[in-house]
This record gives sequence, C-alpha cells and structure tokens, in this order.
Amino acid sequence: MNTDEWVPLRTYQDEMTAEMALLELEASGIEAMLSADDCGGTYPMLRIGSGTRLLVRTSEREKAEEVLRAMEARQTPTADTPATNDGSRGKHPSRLLWFALGAVIVSLAWWFHTASKEHPWGVVKEDINKDGQWDRWWTYRDGELIKREDDRNFDGKPDCLVSYESGRVVATEEDRDFDGKPDMWSQYSNDVAVSAEYDINHDGRVDEYCRLHYGVDVSSELDSDFNGVFDIFSRYNKAGVLASRDVRPNGTNVVVRHEEYKDGILNTELIDTNRDGHFDIRKSFDAMGMVTNEAAVGR
Repeated sequence: MNTDEWVPLRTYQDEMTAEMALLELEASGIEAMLSADDCGGTYPMLRIGSGTRLLVRTSEREKAEEVLRAMEARQTPTADTPATNDGSRGKHPSRLLWFALGAVIVSLAWWFHTASKEHPWGVVKEDINKDGQWDRWWTYRDGELIKREDDRNFDGKPDCLVSYESGRVVATEEDRDFDGKPDMWSQYSNDVAVSAEYDINHDGRVDEYCRLHYGVDVSSELDSDFNGVFDIFSRYNKAGVLASRDVRPNGTNVVVRHEEYKDGILNTELIDTNRDGHFDIRKSFDAMGMVTNEAAVGR
C-alpha cells in the first residue's frame, strides 16, 4: 500500500455514480476509496450538503484523473454528471461547485462591468440557451454591476442571486432544488467563499453553517434534528476531509460523543453515556467501520 496521503479527486451527490467511478479506478489498478460525512451512515442527511468524496493516493492522482476523464468522455452528459475538484457538475452540484462558480462569475462580471459603458443604469438580459426567453439578468447602477440573477434550470424564474461590490462577488443566494425558495447562502471575501449556510430540510431555517478556506470546509455546525439548535460540530483537514466531530445535544457544552477520523474514516469514538461531562467508553474502528476494540475509560 502506498504511504502517501489520500486526496479528494471527485465529489458526487449520487452515491451510485461514486461507486461506478470507484470501480473504474480499481479496474485500472488504482487504489481508491469513498468518503461521506455521514458518521458511517448514522447521519445520512449530512451527505446532502457535502456529497460523497472519491479519494485517491497523491502519487496516483494524475493517473486517476486520466482514467475518470476517459470514463466521463464515454458517457452522454446528463444532469448527474459528477463534480470534479473545480466544482463542475450538473443539476444538483455539491457546495464546491457554487464556490468555484464564484471565480468564474467574477471574471464574467468584470467583463460586463467594463463593457457596460453603454448601459450605465438598468438591466442587461441574456438568453444563454437560445430558447427565446431570458435566463440571465445583470443589473447596473451608475455604470457599476450590483447583482446578477441566473435561471439555471430554464423555467423562466431566477434561482441564483449573486451580489457584487466594485465588480467583485460578496454574497450569493441559491435555490439548489428549484422549489422557488433559497436554500444556500454564501459570503465571499476577495472573490473567495469564506462561509456557507444551508437549509437542508427546506423549512426556511439554516440547518448547517460552514466556515471555508478557499472554498474548502474548515469547520461546520449542524442541526441534525432540525430543532433550530446546532448539535454536531465538525472539523476538517486541509483537503476538506472530515478529521473530527463532537456531538453536543441541543448545543450544550457537554460532548456526549467525540469522533476522530483518519482519511475521512471513523477511527476512534469516545462516549459519555451518563452525560456527566466525562467519557465512559472508548471504541476503535477498522477501515471498514467495524469495532475492533471497546473498553471503559479510566479516570
């Protein structure tokens, strides 16, 4: 087995598509694995925000990229085309797509900002897919771009709002499932995403808050039972892979379960069974998520 680190190669919203990509790499002799931030399946709703990551060894990343590009080239593009590290995907992309879109939007915004001399005030409309109806609107005030609205599913209604200051993206608001209600909000600094909020169950309230560094997760807070209080607190490594997680019911200071992850896979779990602020049980897990050791914690 290689001793170099695991790195993310793709992020998939559809677990079946992720499995197909994994099999393709293994058939080519490339060591790979899948990682989903769902606590080994205990909290499947966590995948909604982050999807399923396909990880490979650093030394095989270039070869793996070639294999996947060849596989994707054989497929007919669909709404489920998987996301790459630059965030490109189809109808329901992961959060990395929207953060990467910020960079693209900034470039386009600056071009339109420069080209807007003849439109110092008002709205510039575009028909992106040439179907005869507008699906992109650029709004200018005193010659300066202030917002952009996109209709990404071409139903005639905007589902993405991008706000600008001095030609740079400062915030986005998105309706990712196209139900007419925003469910993701991002804040930008110097054209880079620094935070994101998600309404996972579509009730109009924020269920997950993420801090980001260049569009990659640094930490997150999740309201897993949707009662309005964050109760799962996660930390990620530099590659955006889950490193540790604390479960604190209803946002209390008592950590009833602490989890440590290695390469995104649960490795150790500490449990406070009576919620007295002290861990009582320690569990160790293998790479398949099976318990290899369980013992009482001495005090």
